[in-house]
Amino acid sequence: MGKPNAAGEPQRPRWRFQRLVRFARLYQYTIEGVVGAALNSLGIPGFCRPGVYEARCCEAHIRVRCTSLYTTVSVNGLDVSFHRLTGKITGVGFIPSSGCRPDSTQGLSDSAVPPVPDRGPAQS
Repeated sequence: MGKPNAAGEPQRPRWRFQRLVRFARLYQYTIEGVVGAALNSLGIPGFCRPGVYEARCCEAHIRVRCTSLYTTVSVNGLDVSFHRLTGKITGVGFIPSSGCRPDSTQGLSDSAVPPVPDRGPAQS
């Protein structure tokens, strides 16, 4: 094991633990990326913490709220709600006092439905 300490007990070598800590720090983002990709491929939703973020450069106000069933992300008054267990979008709304107008979003489709890819001109 190692040299005995003052009490006569053998000391465990610290270099193994220190090597593990260095390895974890060095490859932290790689490990997180691999774990995140594995969870995404299994369809497991990610975690989100409630909080507020202010970006002065582009005047963005982002707020994340969590309830027992839904997580709501608000960006400059536009609210997007996600189901906490499935991660699917459950609704989109806005606060009228935020400056959003219904007529400015008429061209948008239901965001919960994936867009159909354009396959070019139809051939017969």
